[in-house]
Amino acid sequence: MIKIHQLIHANALIEHGSFRKAALTQNISRPAFSRSIANLEHSLGVQLFHRHPSGVSITVYGEVLKKYINSISIELSELEREIQLIKGLGTGALTVALGCYFSQISAYQALGILISEYPELKGKALVHDYIEIERLILTKGIDLGLTEISRAKENEYLEVQSLGKHQGVFFCRSNHPLLKKEDLIGADFTPYPLVFTKVPKQIASLMPGKLYQVENQDYVLPSLEVENFSSAKQIVLESDAFGVAVPLQIESELENGQLSVLPYLAPWLVTEYGFMYLRDRALSPVAEKYIGIVRDLERKANIRNQVLLDKYVNNASLKGSLDVP
Repeated sequence: MIKIHQLIHANALIEHGSFRKAALTQNISRPAFSRSIANLEHSLGVQLFHRHPSGVSITVYGEVLKKYINSISIELSELEREIQLIKGLGTGALTVALGCYFSQISAYQALGILISEYPELKGKALVHDYIEIERLILTKGIDLGLTEISRAKENEYLEVQSLGKHQGVFFCRSNHPLLKKEDLIGADFTPYPLVFTKVPKQIASLMPGKLYQVENQDYVLPSLEVENFSSAKQIVLESDAFGVAVPLQIESELENGQLSVLPYLAPWLVTEYGFMYLRDRALSPVAEKYIGIVRDLERKANIRNQVLLDKYVNNASLKGSLDVP
C-alpha cells in the first residue's frame, strides 16, 4: 500500500536528484530515505528511478508518478484546509490576490483593518492581473480574488460577487503638452505612451493611444504594461506618458498640482470589479470578514470619488457624463 510520506519522499528525490540531498530536506537518514523509495517502488511493482554514481534520474514510470504527485499534494492541502475550517481553526488564514488597480482603492486598507482584528493572521496578499487571478483560483493557489470580473462571470466554476464600479479618468503630469490642447480627440494621444495594465479587447477600440495586439489572446497591451498602480503613477510623473486611474488613487497628486485629469470624454471607462472564488470551495471565516470590510470601505470610496470627479473634471459636458453608476 502506498504511503503519503513515500510520495513526499519521491517528490523530494525528483526535485533534488540525489538521495543524500533529498534525505536532508526530509530530516531523515539516508538509509531510511532509501528504504522509503524502495518500498514505494515495491508497492507499485516498477522502478521509478535510475541510480547513477552522480545521482538519480527518473524512469518512464517515474514520469507518470511526477505527473500525479502535484495534484495529490493539492488535494491533501485541500483536505487539511477543510478539516481546519470545520474545527474552527481556519479563521486566521487568508490567501488573496488583488487586481493591480483595485488593490489601492480599498483592498490594502481592508487588510490593515483585518490584521488588526486578527493579529495571528497567516497568509499572502498577491497582486496580479485579472487573467492570472482567475488561473490561481481555478488551480486552488489562492482563496479569494478581487479584480475585474466581466470575464470571470462567464466561468461556470467561479462564484462571482460584484463589488461596484468606479469611473476612471485619464491623467498626466501637470505640465503635459496634452493639457494645452482644446477639445481632445483620441488621435491626440497617439504620440504619447499609455501606461496601464492589460486592456480587454471589448474596450480596446475606445482606448486612446497606441495598443498592441497579442496573438490568440482576448486582451491587448499598452505601450508600457505595469503590474501595480504605484509604478504607473511614478512613470507618468516623470515622463510624457499618460495613465488611467480612479481620481481617488491620485487625490494627493491632484491636490498638490503634480498630476492633472485630462479633459477627454470617456463615459465607458467604468470597469466592473468584485470578488471571485471557486464555486465548490468554502470560504474561511476570515475571508468572509475581509469581504465585509472591503464592502464597507467601497461605499465610502464611491462617495469620495464622486466629490473628486466634481472638483477636478472641469469640462461641463465631460463632468455630466462621469457620474458614478
